[in-house]
Amino acid sequence: MNTFGSNGSRVAGIGAVTDAHVAALSLERGGVIARHPAVGHQLFVVVSGTAEVSGADAAPVTITAGQAALWEPDESHDTRSVQGMTAFVIEGTLERT
Repeated sequence: MNTFGSNGSRVAGIGAVTDAHVAALSLERGGVIARHPAVGHQLFVVVSGTAEVSGADAAPVTITAGQAALWEPDESHDTRSVQGMTAFVIEGTLERT
């Protein structure tokens, strides 16, 4: 990619989100967000630390800074962090591209 004089970067479209809400979220060491259904499409992007997330199958997956989880509307999910973490959560209607 060489837009605006940039180099060594890559951009890949994922989709457009309408009626979106964006929140910053942090969990302390040992913090937990209990299992609950997603209100809409929910993109959970870890920006620092490590999170253990699970979706409908309740199988835990560890994600770290720069990785994300995507939950579908009404999908039951939870999040926990042994070490603590910070994430952005984007909720809305996903229009896949």
